[in-house]
Amino acid sequence: MAASQWPAVVAALLTQLSADGTLAGKVYDGIPVTAESIADGVFIGVVLDEDTGDAGSIEQNWHELGGIPPKDETGWIRCTVVSQRGDTDLSVPRTAAFALLAAVESVCRTNYSLSLPDLLWAQVRAGNIRQGQTPRGTFCEIEFRVYYSALI
Repeated sequence: MAASQWPAVVAALLTQLSADGTLAGKVYDGIPVTAESIADGVFIGVVLDEDTGDAGSIEQNWHELGGIPPKDETGWIRCTVVSQRGDTDLSVPRTAAFALLAAVESVCRTNYSLSLPDLLWAQVRAGNIRQGQTPRGTFCEIEFRVYYSALI
């Protein structure tokens, strides 16, 4: 029996997002060493500006009484989409970042169990938006969380 569904949910999220045509080749487990050179990316388990290792959270409660009952688990995974360009037109990376977020949300809405038998649902809840210009050009980052509910 698994102590938590969190690792399985992260793995399934990575698999399902990587299989999506819009997101193929743009999904990363954590922050790769080449992150600064990535134009468009979806980073799972991290917030780029806060590389603290804080990847998510879980909470567990008894599901029902009698025998060896399953437990309910709710949790969330920190994620970030980023788009950056080498120019000064901020609308381009902003549009691209929101398109990436829409693709992530579409995957979770279309397959809300992420093909895991004990995952009841997974959903995107958008969070903080950062945009601006650096010496390398314009960028837009959207920090968000994927919340889930599962049985263990």
